[in-house]
Amino acid sequence: MAETTEVTIILSEHIRTLILEKKNRSLIVNSVSSKKEFQFIYGFSVKHLTSRAKEIDEALELLNEEEIIILNDMLQGVINLCKDEWVGDYNPVEIINDDSLRKVCSLCGQKNNKWVFNIRNKINNNKMNVGSSCIGEFPSIELQKGKTRSMLEKEAMRKSLLQDLTLKFPGIEKVVVNWEKEVDRYEIMIPYEIEEPYQRIGIELKGIYDEYLIGSKDENIYKEIEEYLTKRKDFISAMEEYVKEHRESEYIVTNKIVKWLKEHGKNQTIETLKQTGYVTYDTASVIHEPDFLLKVADDMNFIFTDTEIEIIDLDFEMKGFVIKPLKKNDFNLICPFDRFIGNYTWVLFGENGHAKFSMQNIFKSTKIYDRKSVDIIVNDLIYRINDAHISLSLYESSLNDYYELNQLDIYDNNTKKVTVTNLMNFLQEFKIYAFGIKEVDMDDIRSYLSNLNPSMYKVYTPKQLRELREAGREISKIYSDSE
Repeated sequence: MAETTEVTIILSEHIRTLILEKKNRSLIVNSVSSKKEFQFIYGFSVKHLTSRAKEIDEALELLNEEEIIILNDMLQGVINLCKDEWVGDYNPVEIINDDSLRKVCSLCGQKNNKWVFNIRNKINNNKMNVGSSCIGEFPSIELQKGKTRSMLEKEAMRKSLLQDLTLKFPGIEKVVVNWEKEVDRYEIMIPYEIEEPYQRIGIELKGIYDEYLIGSKDENIYKEIEEYLTKRKDFISAMEEYVKEHRESEYIVTNKIVKWLKEHGKNQTIETLKQTGYVTYDTASVIHEPDFLLKVADDMNFIFTDTEIEIIDLDFEMKGFVIKPLKKNDFNLICPFDRFIGNYTWVLFGENGHAKFSMQNIFKSTKIYDRKSVDIIVNDLIYRINDAHISLSLYESSLNDYYELNQLDIYDNNTKKVTVTNLMNFLQEFKIYAFGIKEVDMDDIRSYLSNLNPSMYKVYTPKQLRELREAGREISKIYSDSE
């Protein structure tokens, strides 16, 4: 019978090298998976966490065959499993330039160089800081979602250099970031002659600031930065002095105006205003900022003091000035902001007259504002046109809501027919005849009617029109009762 050869189980040299490395023992001790599932490997690592190589070799000599098999077969996998538990912490990479503040690597126990990588256990949230060498043991670790190690190192370098720069120039980051916004904090707009050189030195400062933070510049730029910051103080003083001197000036450009223009894409107007800092007649009609329009209304009412004209309101939905052209008559017109300013505010800006302040011009450049005003003007036109002793007159249908239908009936004494046409179009054309603003000219009315597009009017006998409207009212009543 042949003799049985006994096989001796020995520890792999690779495994011995792994267990001798303190960083592997530290990783096992600080992880969760090893403690739960691999108690022998975890316990051996805890017991010999700080042991020297000689002491560990002596302990390895005393292992039984089962323990050697576990180490040979499982240690590499346990180390890999433990590595997968770790991710980058909130601040994954930092640079510590001060030797006295440098930390000891949680894995190898060596004092870190200036690069420190902060990692966190995904299972129990325990944290470790590791040096630039030991972080290489985690090739698959995600230090921060969406960012590579190289990107994070650049960010850490920037933070470190910014810290140095901030110690030399407190608040430097805020100054650079908010440089452009400085001019926006004043109640009035800073003109181009001050803003342009101020913004230019801001761009220059940001250039050397950014170069320093990527390591392209050293401390030699400190003097240059100091000179820029001194210039900044001088410009801020100039801006404050300008505001103090001009804040009460007539039609100075306020920051509310600038904000409104930006919101409405009027950038070219802003550039024009920056040349002088004042609203001019050429730019006024573009500006519909509420406070500016209120000032225009107040100033124009002062001009209108000895007239029958008064601006009584601003309608921002209809985008116009509400005007009472005859103070004793409760009827109102509305004129678009830009048209009114363009036609009449030349007097506020010292320009030569463009449109005269005549009642006829006011009526021509406006529209009737509301239902009450339409009723007043229709009644007045009926009176004036019927009183003209001519064949054409307004034909009134008291049962018909002409305003809602936007219909006006014009009765021809000669043909005995009624022309039904667009109410608001007719009033817009001939409202100037109301209140005796202009003498009625029937030739103008005849010409207007004869040139109407066929789609803009219908002709009926009074009986036809009455029957059609009665039928319409019956249908409306039936519809209302069914609801």
